[in-house]
Amino acid sequence: MQNDPTSDGLLADLRGTNEPTDAPPISALLVEDGEIDAVIVRSSLESSDALYDLQHATTLNDAVGQLSANSAIRVVILDLNLPDSEGLATFEALSEKFPTVPFVILTSQDDMATAAEAVAHGAQDFVPKSQLNPELLTRSLQYAIERQARREAEHQNQRIQAELEAARNIQQMMLPQAPPEIAGLDVAAICTPAEICGGDFFDYFASHDVSQLTWDFVLGDV
Repeated sequence: MQNDPTSDGLLADLRGTNEPTDAPPISALLVEDGEIDAVIVRSSLESSDALYDLQHATTLNDAVGQLSANSAIRVVILDLNLPDSEGLATFEALSEKFPTVPFVILTSQDDMATAAEAVAHGAQDFVPKSQLNPELLTRSLQYAIERQARREAEHQNQRIQAELEAARNIQQMMLPQAPPEIAGLDVAAICTPAEICGGDFFDYFASHDVSQLTWDFVLGDV
């Protein structure tokens, strides 16, 4: 029986979809002083489909040190109550030092209000310890990373727009405010960039020679 090359190719494609990806592990930092809770978090991540490289800190100072030393950490799982810090102050201390890192708050059932307050102050999400499971935790971490990326993109776009507006104002200041008055001529000019600002420039210069007053017109295209 002759082999069907089309069928072989289809089987190869199907086999390829089941092969593991070469995506690097997601670097995450767990800030939790409770041994049992730390074991549950690690077990949940190890059981998930995503691959995580989990670091562990047990105090606020330890977390600051690890985040300062490792810029590859993409998300922090944070217990607000630590030996050297408690409550919302824990999140505020870390988020102020590391504003581009997303935080997922790990909270006990009796501390839900503080966790919600942390979210209101910039944390991406919170997960109750009583509901920890691989699906919930990994989904929360992934959403936190994605939301933080969108937030950073929005901030970057705002910075670019502000810089372009400043460049536009500078360009407008460099252009002449009024055309010269020349007997027998109507002089007018306008420079309108295609975007917020451009590199074009024009101006008028009066020059005196021995015999007469002349005007020079200058155009610039950068």
